[in-house]
Amino acid sequence: LFWLTAILALLGLLVIHTITPDPVESRVHRDAEPVPEQLGQVLRDRQLLRLDAGIFLLHMILTALFIAVPLALRDQVGLPGGEHWKVYLPVMLLSIPAMVPFVILAEAKGQMKAVFLGAVAVIGLAQLALAWSHSGIWWIGAVLWVFFSAFNILEATLPSLISKMAPPDKKGSAMGVYSSGQFLGAFLGGALGGVMLGQFGVTGVFAL
Repeated sequence: LFWLTAILALLGLLVIHTITPDPVESRVHRDAEPVPEQLGQVLRDRQLLRLDAGIFLLHMILTALFIAVPLALRDQVGLPGGEHWKVYLPVMLLSIPAMVPFVILAEAKGQMKAVFLGAVAVIGLAQLALAWSHSGIWWIGAVLWVFFSAFNILEATLPSLISKMAPPDKKGSAMGVYSSGQFLGAFLGGALGGVMLGQFGVTGVFAL
């Protein structure tokens, strides 16, 4: 997975240097950079706060999930840590084509709310499915595929919603708050996941 990430990062650098045009220089990009004076207004916007809470919870769940999944694969399935990529890589690759039609449906067909709520429900069901059973490699792989298909839908649509709902001159600040929520969620997910693991075991983390 790390090699795949490194290769994709290098491909991204190549695209930036060969295809992406050079931007016009400007000292302040209110549509792309946080402006401290605007943070209060952004934090008082209820619609934006809902989306910030959404990405916060999404990454909290993701981080907690990956406290429990490696332990389930090692202790319940008997899969050594060095072979976990055999589950993760197919799951990630197969989840991408699964999410594309729903992103198109949300963006191009105007079904954003239905797709968004459906993805949230699917993530909840996937968590419950893992809490119910996490002793078979095919079961874990299938549920992770369902989880990441829904996760990728939300990961793609949430920034789009932020961009659409934020006033044009406050988009940079809105995205700054959004990104902060993302990383704070990952932090809290790790902390809560560790507490739940210590108190209730792997099942407790999945039920989180």
